[in-house]
Amino acid sequence: MQSDATITDTSSKSPIRSIALIVFVVFINLLLFEGLSQAYLRFVSNMPNYDLLFQTHPFLAGVPKPGISAGRSGIRISHNTSGFRGAEIKDPEPPGNIRIVTIGGSSTYCVSVTDSATWP
Repeated sequence: MQSDATITDTSSKSPIRSIALIVFVVFINLLLFEGLSQAYLRFVSNMPNYDLLFQTHPFLAGVPKPGISAGRSGIRISHNTSGFRGAEIKDPEPPGNIRIVTIGGSSTYCVSVTDSATWP
């Protein structure tokens, strides 16, 4: 006797579902890595305390607190009264000098470098 039942292969998943799962797993791993990195930087490493150096900002992760100087394990970080890293800025600029502004993230600011090793 022959059956008219159709056998359906349920082992294959749709490609969209597989891609969504991969994206989700990668996202969770990145989130976990970020959390562990932040915990290490804040509690284990020799870098100065972020809460002393930075203040909250509505559009940025944080901005330097003006007039702060902090250090730990030989790393000294200072902000002048304008909130920039380093010594006070002479205003107006002496004749013949040119000011250069740099904008960037850790490659420009770097909390693991002491004041004496930063850009002049």
